[in-house]
Amino acid sequence: MFLLFNAFLFACGEEGTEPTEPPGTQIGTEDAVPTEDTGFDSTVDSDMDAQTPNDTIEGRWLWSSGTGQPANTMYEYINGTRHTYYCDDIECDDAYWISLTTEDSIPGTNDYTLIDEVLTVDLHFGNYLVSHITFDCDGDRVNIEDPGYFLVRVNADLEDC
Repeated sequence: MFLLFNAFLFACGEEGTEPTEPPGTQIGTEDAVPTEDTGFDSTVDSDMDAQTPNDTIEGRWLWSSGTGQPANTMYEYINGTRHTYYCDDIECDDAYWISLTTEDSIPGTNDYTLIDEVLTVDLHFGNYLVSHITFDCDGDRVNIEDPGYFLVRVNADLEDC
């Protein structure tokens, strides 16, 4: 009987309180992002606005399939959510990418975190991109070590980089 009563208290919390969840569990959060050891957490870094471009993934980043090829994919990282955009026009210049809004992104988004230079992106269905990243060119280029590619910030000038 004592064991059953203790199990009840664990499940329901102390008398007069709401049920408690195990540490790290967040239920019903709309802006949940993956964390290293607990799955998803809804916390967002309150100092994000104070960060400079060279220490944050926040913003718009272009991917190209090769050197000298125009970018045809843009990833926009906003407060724990990654939006993806494609360009199938001939002119995929910075003006095109800057003109887009989140309504122009493809359907579906990806949750992400950046903790201690490790970018984790939830690609859905149990798949994650987990990679150490480094920033170059005053924060205008990010190197994704695994699987081995880089992104360039929209409107970046890499001439002297």
